[in-house]
Amino acid sequence: MIRKIIVCCFYSYLIILGPLSVHSTQGTEKPAKQTIADITKALTLNPSDPELYYQRGLAYQEHGRHDRAITDFTKTLKIKPKHAEAYFKRGNAWDDKGEYDLAILDFTQALKLKPRFIKVYNNRGLAHLEKGDNDKAIADFTKALGYGPEEFDIQINRGIAYTRKEHYASAIKDFTQVLEADPQNLSALNNRGLAYSSAEDYDRAQTDFNQVLEIDSKNIAAWNNRGLVYSLMGKHDKAIEALNHALKLKPNDSEAYSNRAASYIAQGKYNDALVDLNQALEIDPQDAEAYNNRGLAYAGKGQYGDALPDFNQSLNLNGDYAEAYNNRGVAYLAQGEYDQAIPDFIQSLNINPDYAEAYNNRGLVYSLQGKYDRAIEDYYNALSKNPEYANAYRNRGLAYSLKGEHNRAIRDFNQALKINPKYAKAYYNRGTTYSKQGKYNRAISDFKEALKINSQLAVAYTAMADCFEKTGRREKAVEVYNEIIHQADKASQVEPAAKTKDKTIIKKTIEWER
Repeated sequence: MIRKIIVCCFYSYLIILGPLSVHSTQGTEKPAKQTIADITKALTLNPSDPELYYQRGLAYQEHGRHDRAITDFTKTLKIKPKHAEAYFKRGNAWDDKGEYDLAILDFTQALKLKPRFIKVYNNRGLAHLEKGDNDKAIADFTKALGYGPEEFDIQINRGIAYTRKEHYASAIKDFTQVLEADPQNLSALNNRGLAYSSAEDYDRAQTDFNQVLEIDSKNIAAWNNRGLVYSLMGKHDKAIEALNHALKLKPNDSEAYSNRAASYIAQGKYNDALVDLNQALEIDPQDAEAYNNRGLAYAGKGQYGDALPDFNQSLNLNGDYAEAYNNRGVAYLAQGEYDQAIPDFIQSLNINPDYAEAYNNRGLVYSLQGKYDRAIEDYYNALSKNPEYANAYRNRGLAYSLKGEHNRAIRDFNQALKINPKYAKAYYNRGTTYSKQGKYNRAISDFKEALKINSQLAVAYTAMADCFEKTGRREKAVEVYNEIIHQADKASQVEPAAKTKDKTIIKKTIEWER
């Protein structure tokens, strides 16, 4: 019988310190409320003065009353249409409201009136960055740096845009240039650490985060990021220790709770993860990632019915969350609801066509439905996205084996084992394929290798005993059957432990393994 086991993997985000904005205000020496009252009184005497509206708009903006600020900046522009600062400030107000398209329009108008306005280039770049348009953001930051090459905050912003574009070498170059001029710039150090981490240069990332903490031992971002890099390195005890520091400094940090849960999930400590994720969601009920991650924790416990509502809520909050669609598909798959699983994998791939795990998971549904050719096509797609995907090679091998194409199956199992020499199930599957070809000694050798790696793989004992019987070695078969009984007795005498993995792949997704 083919066994089905869920593998829970997790990703959580590093904190990006920044980007840094230039929202300067003027004329706010007095408390904003008093300034507003004074200017309002002045306007009763001179209702056509654009500067009074402009100054009151600044005061409203300082007070967080963005709609009132926008109204006053608009009145300024109606009286004085070429007031570049008013366009800039209104753009900032739109930006603070999350209205990035309107902000960009105002910033663009300000630049038409004042082409060398460095702050406007920076803030328009930030608006593009918020919209996910990294190329336009980089162009604006570069333009600003052309007028002000010593503007280190803007160079950090460009580095962040390069990081988001996955141009890590360019990002590291920007952060390094800032650090050459200002070696204790915490923002540059934190963000360079992030870029190194994204480029999988974890040792250099940790060096940067450690340097931040030498300068400022209470830097929450550095503690959080150091913990996450330890998670990526598979050093989960150290990750938890670092995240404990972050939470001591900021007990209501939902991100730190979510990130600590990452390491708990990787260690198979699903109950501890659930405690942290519940806390994260109490602090921030709109956190789509925390809902997704709590669903992963429930899935790790095999509680797919509890996982589904969390994946649903994650998708209600973020309809473009490819990983949550994939994970909900796996939950349906685990419950045998194949017709509901496939649309979720399709939607996940519509959002992210390079999502290897979703191809793998859809392939498994097709395979379970007996649609082996369609399954094999999905495994090919998964491997085209990730040529080192051992599980996809093994799954494709299984599909070939079930089609009776045993030589192709063995080639795929060989490749899976080349990538992961400790892959017990790949040895077992290659052994069963050798057995189908009548190559019983090779099969027995593979079953022994599988059991060296995982002595609890019961199906390997049964398959090995069957091979001994078929080759007339009944005494050997009896020995294996006795070992099966011994393992069963041994298992019944101990409490089941949470499953852990030797090395964790940090992602925010589940893949299904047969």
